[in-house]
Amino acid sequence: MKQVKRIQNSKRKTEKSLSASIPEDIREEQSAGAGSELLGISSLINELVEQNSVKKENVNTSIVLQDYVDWSSVLIPLQETIKSEYNFSADFVDFKHDLSNLLEIDAQIETGISNADLVTCMFVFNELFADKAKVMQFISLLTNKLQPGKLFLLVDSAGSFSQVTVGKNQYMSYTFFDSLKSKFQVVYSSDSKWFRFNQNLSYNIPIENMRYFVRLYRKL
Repeated sequence: MKQVKRIQNSKRKTEKSLSASIPEDIREEQSAGAGSELLGISSLINELVEQNSVKKENVNTSIVLQDYVDWSSVLIPLQETIKSEYNFSADFVDFKHDLSNLLEIDAQIETGISNADLVTCMFVFNELFADKAKVMQFISLLTNKLQPGKLFLLVDSAGSFSQVTVGKNQYMSYTFFDSLKSKFQVVYSSDSKWFRFNQNLSYNIPIENMRYFVRLYRKL
């Protein structure tokens, strides 16, 4: 999970609607999934600065990258590239790593969620349902520790991979948060969006387009 500075105005109309829903005064962003949030949030902050939506001297954001596997060999080069390409100083954006398991909740995870202005969970939430009992404990923790007015961003596959079986029925994973109407307000939602990569892009493994869902919640 992660904690980030408010983000607005993206180039695509649908993305603009989402980014316009996120306040500009976010200082702490707590993320699970790490790599996707690191690039996405850094890119958005840079775009806001370029568009003069925020003043660089007014930005002081801490991005906490949480995962139960040590991805520092990947994340640190990404961070250094981001700092270089976007000219991010340590005072402008501070990157931190949290090596912990969301299904083994400890004081550090609780503190991270309590202090966060924005918690993001991108392309990881469905994996947590391998242990339904513990993922429900995490949902309870998020519900109780995220402070009123703060935000939770959930992004994952829009296909059957995100379906969770409860008894004889199947539900999309975002259904759990959608149903908590007394705890979370849906600020932005889309059940199906496409990310299509540039056709000129090549890599040493096949690259596929991605259909995903988006939910942005505000804690009540």
